[in-house]
Amino acid sequence: MKIHKAVTAMIVAGMMLLMFSLVGQAEASVIEKEGNPVQMVLTDWGGVSLNLQGQEKYFKVWERSTSNYTKINLSLTNIDSYDVDGRNLVYTISSGSSMDVYLYNLLTGENKTISRTFTAKRSVKICGDRIAWVDYGIGSGGIYIYNLTDGSSTSIRLQESKNIELALTDTYLAYIGHQNGINGVFIYNLQDGSTIVVNKSYGDKASLSMSDHRLVWAEGSGAKLPTGSFYNQVYGYAVANNALNEIWMYDISLGKLTQLTDNDSNDVQPWIWKNYVTWVQNLKGTPDIMLMNLDNSKIEKIASTDFYEVKPNIDYGYLAYITIKGNSADLTVLPLSGEDSSAPAETAAIKLFINDTQYFMNPEPYIKDGRTLVPMRRVFEVLGANVSWNEAEQSVTAIKGITEIKLNIGSKTAYKNGKPVELEVPAEIMASTGRTMVPLRFVSEALGCSVDWVGATRTITIDTGI
Repeated sequence: MKIHKAVTAMIVAGMMLLMFSLVGQAEASVIEKEGNPVQMVLTDWGGVSLNLQGQEKYFKVWERSTSNYTKINLSLTNIDSYDVDGRNLVYTISSGSSMDVYLYNLLTGENKTISRTFTAKRSVKICGDRIAWVDYGIGSGGIYIYNLTDGSSTSIRLQESKNIELALTDTYLAYIGHQNGINGVFIYNLQDGSTIVVNKSYGDKASLSMSDHRLVWAEGSGAKLPTGSFYNQVYGYAVANNALNEIWMYDISLGKLTQLTDNDSNDVQPWIWKNYVTWVQNLKGTPDIMLMNLDNSKIEKIASTDFYEVKPNIDYGYLAYITIKGNSADLTVLPLSGEDSSAPAETAAIKLFINDTQYFMNPEPYIKDGRTLVPMRRVFEVLGANVSWNEAEQSVTAIKGITEIKLNIGSKTAYKNGKPVELEVPAEIMASTGRTMVPLRFVSEALGCSVDWVGATRTITIDTGI
């Protein structure tokens, strides 16, 4: 729940907010209207969508150069997962008592069986000459990696088979898996066979995506596997009312873990391509598509209507998403705009690091009267405090252990366990978001942290000493 609920963002009913500076509005294209797409994978030439018909699914191909959107000549079947690289389409299906992996050439129409066994197969991925999938015939569950060039294979055996997901590049295979009851994100180096443990916690993890040396995923609570309805199959989760998920990113080259979003909303279904990350944000009950530029940390809302915008995919300079309208849906593809060299340079966003982990702020910190102001709830909650808002008093209270902090909006005096603490500038409400902003140095005074500001790089570093 946000601080200062009296100031809230207005919902513009029925109006699509297309596009902001990152996405080109003029070339936005609804590829399919009132169809049944459940997923879109973009390619350098267009993309392939998976569509639902009754209880079965089929593929359609979108050629960007001609705008043709046609069905692939394959029988309707129970397609479980798929991926595309170049003109190669790989997919898994349930066929009688077996689960098969197929490779379909989109140019020649050749459909080749890669694996046919009596074990379940999920989350198939393809990159270059490698195909990887989750195979439940490997002990309690594992990962099978097949080389298209020489037919060789490698398998990774996992301790538990629960909710395994994959992401694949030329160099790395990332996966979500369980070890000793703890959910983790792992990276397997395809060159030397080594494994990096990125993140292990009890939080649910899902929607793993990787581009070059970066990977993203959603982490939190309240998510369940999709079942039944068209809506649940597309959205990907039957989400509990109190579900809260955040988007996390790991940079393999830097060894750095970053939290991209805060916990004020339910953020799911992330996808990364180069310096862009897109995801679904469910803040007011209707999911919207968000887009972040990692170069400047700017976050923009790409699509927001009374309907449900979900299942974003970003690749090769384009972004696709699905708009659910009852029992049907629209499939939209948008181009990312190029940089305008004639436009004035944009001031870089302020970066915040807490104990060496970067956290993106919403709203972003800003400088006023020579002082850096940060969102109080976001920073204090990351530091382990509980924050509450008193509308009648226009006051904020933060409690961590035996420490209680209280301040009033507009006042330069805060109170720590009842004793006054003078602020450099008064706390204020950011009108556009309704968030309480406090001077950076107040964090140090309130919770005893070491706080450092580097103006040259616009970087805040907070060290708790832990």
